[in-house]
Amino acid sequence: MVPRAQPSLPRARGRLRFARIPIHFARRPSTRTLEEKEASAIADLRRLRDGWLPTDRDLTAAVVIEHWELARVPGSGQFPVLWGFAIDHPRLGSRLIRTSKVLWISEGSTVARTFSRWYRLGARKRATTTRASFAELEADEPGPQHR
Repeated sequence: MVPRAQPSLPRARGRLRFARIPIHFARRPSTRTLEEKEASAIADLRRLRDGWLPTDRDLTAAVVIEHWELARVPGSGQFPVLWGFAIDHPRLGSRLIRTSKVLWISEGSTVARTFSRWYRLGARKRATTTRASFAELEADEPGPQHR
């Protein structure tokens, strides 16, 4: 058996040089219209207001977000968004994402409803600069109550 030659990597001034490879994240277009997303979010918020809570069966298609945090971004008004690592997002795959506006989050911070979908919340990001709870975020900027 003849040993194979190992490919050599180009060197620049004694250091390895790596080619720049453009990375493109494929976004699959959403099949739901803005009106459908809004109607679904309103229906879910009404059910939550009436005492309903999502079960595991209701959340089978929910995307899991690990190492998440709540944040305010320009243009989101009084609503925070979630930043975190999504696992198997139907459009974005598994990567760091920013969600649409968070409309509701469970008391134990295990489930969240955003404008576009449900999320299961995994481990929260540990950082001293993040807010400790959703209630603290709400207390920072009082606004009209949305029902």
